[in-house]
Amino acid sequence: MSQKVKVLSQEVIRLVDNQFEELLVKSKGLIAESRIVWRWDNEDVIVAYHPLVGSITFLNPTMAELFSLTLKEASTDLLMKYMQDTYPNVNKQVIKKDLIQALKFLFVNGFIKLKFSDKDVAIYEVEEYVKVNAS
Repeated sequence: MSQKVKVLSQEVIRLVDNQFEELLVKSKGLIAESRIVWRWDNEDVIVAYHPLVGSITFLNPTMAELFSLTLKEASTDLLMKYMQDTYPNVNKQVIKKDLIQALKFLFVNGFIKLKFSDKDVAIYEVEEYVKVNAS
């Protein structure tokens, strides 16, 4: 069964650039997108194919581990702790900034969804979700 490849509009990309951290804080956590086909390569890199995006992506060891932690729902606190434990000599603010950028990459590229109390929101649903839940 073939699926149509989805293309992100500039509006969605701007929305995520401007509001991702706020959406992340409001969310209850993150969960991996179930339609991703992936495998570990050389025990520390993930090779993944996303049918909706239509691309193959290689995740470096840190991104691969972050993605694997979201296979079961993961909170941003859990991911922050993982990063701090992995990089104990790096300043907490630097880790936070890097983690937000990494999660934004995973979200924009369709690897993860944000979990909210009423639904899981993928990149293709974020614009509508923000409009409906504007506060």
